[in-house]
Amino acid sequence: MYSFKYYAPVALFVGRGCVEENASAFPDKNERAFVITSRFAEGYRNLALDDVRCVLEERNVMYCVSPYYLPKGYNVKYAKQIKAAVNIPVFVAGGMDDPELCEEAIEKGWIDGATLARASLVDPFYPQKVAAGKLEDIRPCMRCTNCIESTLYNGMPLCSANPAAMRELMYNVPKAPTAKKVVVIGGGVAGMQAAITAHEAGHQVELYEASDILGGHLNEAGSHPFKYGIHDLNLWYQHELKKLGIPVHLNSPMDAEKIKALKPDVAVLSVGSYHFIPKFVKGYDHEKAVLCYDVLMHKAEVGQKVVVVGGGLTGSELAYDLAAYEHKDVTVVEALPDILSAGAPVQKSVNMMLRDLLSVNNVKICANTRISAVTDEGAVVLANDGTESVIEADTVIFAIGLKPNKSYAHELLGSGIAVYEVGDGKQVANIQRSTSEAYEVTRML
Repeated sequence: MYSFKYYAPVALFVGRGCVEENASAFPDKNERAFVITSRFAEGYRNLALDDVRCVLEERNVMYCVSPYYLPKGYNVKYAKQIKAAVNIPVFVAGGMDDPELCEEAIEKGWIDGATLARASLVDPFYPQKVAAGKLEDIRPCMRCTNCIESTLYNGMPLCSANPAAMRELMYNVPKAPTAKKVVVIGGGVAGMQAAITAHEAGHQVELYEASDILGGHLNEAGSHPFKYGIHDLNLWYQHELKKLGIPVHLNSPMDAEKIKALKPDVAVLSVGSYHFIPKFVKGYDHEKAVLCYDVLMHKAEVGQKVVVVGGGLTGSELAYDLAAYEHKDVTVVEALPDILSAGAPVQKSVNMMLRDLLSVNNVKICANTRISAVTDEGAVVLANDGTESVIEADTVIFAIGLKPNKSYAHELLGSGIAVYEVGDGKQVANIQRSTSEAYEVTRML
């Protein structure tokens, strides 16, 4: 089905038995492919094309390690130019984790092969799964660049979607000596990861979700057209739950008494978090005031003139989405001196490119500014120097962070049930922290 000429992910050596396992899928290709990759790199450095940016410059880290704002296969058009100018095989990297895209580019003669780095960290058996035609089994890369950032600053790559990446042998999931009855409360990313890992350890697992859908905040985060990786990761987790036969109970809100009635040995609480509008803002209940969640889930209409309150990653990406894709007139109001400052640190390439995208799409930034009221005119804001002004707006969207949902941990004390809390319900965190925490808790139950 997928007959690549050459196929050797850059990080093929990463992970549990990757070289040996994937060599059988693409026999006699690995050695040649690595040699070709090396020669290609040498040719690339010596080839002058106006459209090819020097990756050695700091700002161009966003093109070297592409964030999700760049489309998949964004380098193919440059590779076509290179292939026309050299007589050596040309491999291309940069969002090439799409087998159909790779196949098309190779068949049309644009490139000779594709290289994968981050995608190999997320799923070291990527080539094997492609060769077997099991594309739905491939754990997707979100292109969040967290692996790069963690390697540079912590010396160890941490993958948001694969907690065991680069540590498979020492951080695997051993079979538990005794199978336990495990209930997972909450079907967000932490809950789904916990259920899958506990199942892999040999436990009897059931997952309970209060709403009618799985994924938690992955649903709203993955609603952006440029965050298809999060959308795909959500689908992958749901696919894995189904494939493993883990019972999932939707529309099943739980409390301490209901959990006790199930008589589990272990309860993993992944109760998640919620968006909010602070009640100290006058007019917080005004019809113009809406939550970012409702906008992202297409539950609220947005007018032409928009104020986004909160310049963290959620608010800034929402502002970019509304300005670039829906052509809205957008202003971001941020209480701190700069956007992208609150919450978990934003990866460098994501940070730089998002700022550029906001600027290109004429998103106005009002830093050191707080909202004090929502009125018929729009948003009343107060600058740090005490100056009050009104920003005209049809819609005022609040994206000021999350608060943990109510936990039942304290109510389960003395019940004989081993209780663990993971994800946002314990402490609001990003995907990487949530998946790693869930994996750590459940792998050794």
